[in-house]
Amino acid sequence: MNLLQETIEILKENNKTSDNVLWVGSSNGKFVIEWCQFKYFAASVNYHNGYGGAEIATDLVVVGDGWWLERDEYDGSEWWDFKRIPIWLSDSNKFLLVKSKHNHWEMKKIK
Repeated sequence: MNLLQETIEILKENNKTSDNVLWVGSSNGKFVIEWCQFKYFAASVNYHNGYGGAEIATDLVVVGDGWWLERDEYDGSEWWDFKRIPIWLSDSNKFLLVKSKHNHWEMKKIK
């Protein structure tokens, strides 16, 4: 898998382009570069994305306005995961508690 091609594809799948990227770096913000810098070296990064061990930094993020890509991994298989900042709907409901009941999350609504 080529890191740049994979990144461009996930952007495209989510109606984004490199023009929508604000920065690329670590999720804690301690390491940051611009897209043009990321594009330059990511084009030469080829890795095995199948099972085994993760090869790409797990804290790598690609950040846009109200969205980001983060690395996800299961048993060494790895990929980009597209995330959006949750939207607070004007008709949302208030709730009292959140708890797990047999691996099912339950919210109790305030009346």
